Amino acid sequence: LGLYAARQAIVAAALPAGWELWLDGAHNASGGEALALMAADWSKTSNKLPLYLISGSLSTHDPLGLLRPLAPYVTAVRTVIVPGDHKTLPAEAVAESAQQAGIKAKPAADVGAALADIIASSKTPARVLICGSLYLAGSVLSDNG
Repeated sequence: LGLYAARQAIVAAALPAGWELWLDGAHNASGGEALALMAADWSKTSNKLPLYLISGSLSTHDPLGLLRPLAPYVTAVRTVIVPGDHKTLPAEAVAESAQQAGIKAKPAADVGAALADIIASSKTPARVLICGSLYLAGSVLSDNG
């Protein structure tokens, strides 16, 4: 699947004890299906943490196709722009796609703000998966280690 635990620098330092942070470059329907298989596996483990997404997308991709397979497993998504890319979809557009998929969604200013909002809104430890664009994944890795 190409999943990488992004437990580095600033982003990971913001996580409370018991939380998990995952990063993946999935950006299309096939990637969403692969992530859904992982989410299904996570839901069967003894460590059944709620799953939140932080997602951004380029205008050349279909965020609904990515998010629809994940809907049964996701508590909510915070959407962001892909930093520094002129083809980024507005966070509001990605949030609309998530809502069409049946996922509670709201835009955030950036990945850090999205993570802070998820932490503030969850009453228990959770699993956070950043996905939706290879460029978003690259940006998170570049900014955090």
